[in-house]
Amino acid sequence: MKNTWLLRLSIVINFLLIIPVNNAQNSSMSFLDDVMEDISVNNDEEEELNWENVIEELSERIQQPVNLNSATKEQLEQFPFLNDIQIENLLAYVYINGQMQTIYELQLVEEMDWETIHYLLPFVCVQPVHKREAYPSLKSIFKYGKHELLTRMDIPFYTRKGYEQTYLGPPVYHSLRYGFRYKEHIYAGMTGEKDAGEPFGALHNKQGYDYYSYYLFISRLGRLKTLALGNYRLSFGQGLVISTDFLMGKGASFSSFTFRSGGIRKHSSTDEYNYFRGIAAAVNLNKYFVLSGFYSYRHMDGVVQEGEITSIYKTGLHRSRKEADKKNVFTMQLAGGNITYTDNHLKLGLTGIYYFFNHPFEPDLWEYSKYNMHGNRFYNAGLEYGYRWHRFSFQGETAIGKYPVETVKTMATIAERTENDIDYVKRLDRMNFDSRMDVTNAISHATCTTAHDLHAAAIIALTYSGGTAMQLSKFRPTCPIIAPTLSVKARRQLNLSWGVIPIMSETRKNTDELFDHAVECAQKTGLIKDGDLVVITGGAPMGVAGTTNIMKVHLVGHILVSGRGLDSINATANVCVATSYEELKNSFCDGDIVVTNNVTKNMIPILKKSAGIISEEVGEANNASVLAVALDIPVIVAAAGATKVLKSGTTITMDAKRGLVYSGMEEIN
Repeated sequence: MKNTWLLRLSIVINFLLIIPVNNAQNSSMSFLDDVMEDISVNNDEEEELNWENVIEELSERIQQPVNLNSATKEQLEQFPFLNDIQIENLLAYVYINGQMQTIYELQLVEEMDWETIHYLLPFVCVQPVHKREAYPSLKSIFKYGKHELLTRMDIPFYTRKGYEQTYLGPPVYHSLRYGFRYKEHIYAGMTGEKDAGEPFGALHNKQGYDYYSYYLFISRLGRLKTLALGNYRLSFGQGLVISTDFLMGKGASFSSFTFRSGGIRKHSSTDEYNYFRGIAAAVNLNKYFVLSGFYSYRHMDGVVQEGEITSIYKTGLHRSRKEADKKNVFTMQLAGGNITYTDNHLKLGLTGIYYFFNHPFEPDLWEYSKYNMHGNRFYNAGLEYGYRWHRFSFQGETAIGKYPVETVKTMATIAERTENDIDYVKRLDRMNFDSRMDVTNAISHATCTTAHDLHAAAIIALTYSGGTAMQLSKFRPTCPIIAPTLSVKARRQLNLSWGVIPIMSETRKNTDELFDHAVECAQKTGLIKDGDLVVITGGAPMGVAGTTNIMKVHLVGHILVSGRGLDSINATANVCVATSYEELKNSFCDGDIVVTNNVTKNMIPILKKSAGIISEEVGEANNASVLAVALDIPVIVAAAGATKVLKSGTTITMDAKRGLVYSGMEEIN
């Protein structure tokens, strides 16, 4: 009864607030929606990002634009559509030419294109700066500060699965957010949220909402750069050591983006996992050095069994009894710091954190998580480095923790698992490809599609400059690309190409000998073996870059299959693998060598037109043995695995006297 009364009260409040809030927000947020849609379209289609924090920051900038005449590098880095070169050029323009008189001077800034200006205009302004602004008094803060109250409610008009028996609360989502802001100096607020299916003011949520967030954020107070109390976010370096911000994807228009360390930021969103709770501060030691320190103490969701944490729960959903039992079952304390040096060209940063749980973390070490961290005390340290000179940019981060080897193994496992789950065949089919561009590109595309269709074990790309292997790499074939090359330089460069395994090879007199030599070199890698089907591509004349014009399907190995020969006749022809009469009828061509697991009587009229028969049948009295006597064709029986090793369409040579099957055209004495 109490729960119902509270829910009805929240609905009434929501309706009272939602109309004026929407009226105030619609005009200012409409352009932001367009901007975020454009950015999302240009982002990787398979990458799903949480845009809540960046949308919140950009919406604040619409209401309080950045003055370009006094803008700092950190302020401009908040805009995801500005790259580093554009930011530097914009700051340099104001420094060299003085304060801007109009916003349209953006057209005079180098590297500032029309699309970027279009995105930037709603978030910036141009105002004269007469003197350095003093920090405001408390009276000014309370008098001129802005209050904002936002509410959201989702009410489904249909019954969802789970609410009849499993979920503890109604199918209504509701959130309430209050925020106070004074320019860029002070932010304070509170957020409350109840997900659909969670109870309100009852059971495990007797205090009303399922999630509460409080924050106070102060910036630019003398040497104090930032001070955060309550919930906050952290990001330093490239995110190897610590980051609760998002990473921008590699879209067509945003490929120049790099990770930007946002330092300390407020957390006012409804994200229930990616935040810290406590205190954090950053101090400007001088013009170049910034020192940051932070401490966090928060309850976290998970599963605790027999005093040990077996898993960490990250969704923030507490709809059912099972999910509610995972709420706030252990605590995590974290402390650390960062010191960063920055000038016009060089950036160096050192980050260190130490964190521990109140229970030992002992996850179930399944195959995918056997290298997970365990224990209750951990540390991480990282060194960030970056250098920019004109258009040249070098950035990176090196980090170490308590379990460095396990970390690398886990990262490798994740990468391999991710690669295996990607449907590269579908990607290749979707790829907008124009085969008319050049011969090398067309041959590379055809090689990859052939390898997909035939389930080839590998692609062997004979290359001199490395260009052929690189062309193949961009199509992302499912099999490895083995690249024999004569050039040591090309071999070193190809190590950086996706899916390419470069090896050294030697020159040969003609193309056939070169292909055979390439297969031999590839076998030494252990990636292919006798009986594997590979697709070979290369070019003639040999040893000349950019001449890729040949593609060949090849069965690896000299002797592919062995069995018991029933004649002394040899034969060389294409293979037709058929395990049934219907398959033989549909795929057989006159003069083929038929490979089957069992010869049946209805196959005999077709087999009379074949160049030879290879059967997996054993024993003396079988149909294949009878045909060896009746027909003047070579027959090999007891050829174990022949239907799996031999591939339709490839060329083989039968030695019926020895019972051997060779790859290609073989001269038999």
